[in-house]
Amino acid sequence: YLALASKYAQKSLSLEPNLVEGYGALADVALAEGDIKRADELFEHALLIDPRDFWSLYNYARSHRQRRAKPPSAWRAQSAPECREQM
Repeated sequence: YLALASKYAQKSLSLEPNLVEGYGALADVALAEGDIKRADELFEHALLIDPRDFWSLYNYARSHRQRRAKPPSAWRAQSAPECREQM
């Protein structure tokens, strides 16, 4: 279904290049495929078009949270106060 979603999102952008929802759909596909960097790029592009778009903001934050959920193995364990300082 991801290929089909991507196809239709790209088609929507070919018809309307500034369609925020088209970029959001492509970013959602990238997230589902695990390509968080690409998803961020697409969400950022959508936010350049409409900085107040709720779904782009929400999903952009979600992609950042997903990235933080998979820390590099080299990170050391931190105490709660140290973690709060980084937030």
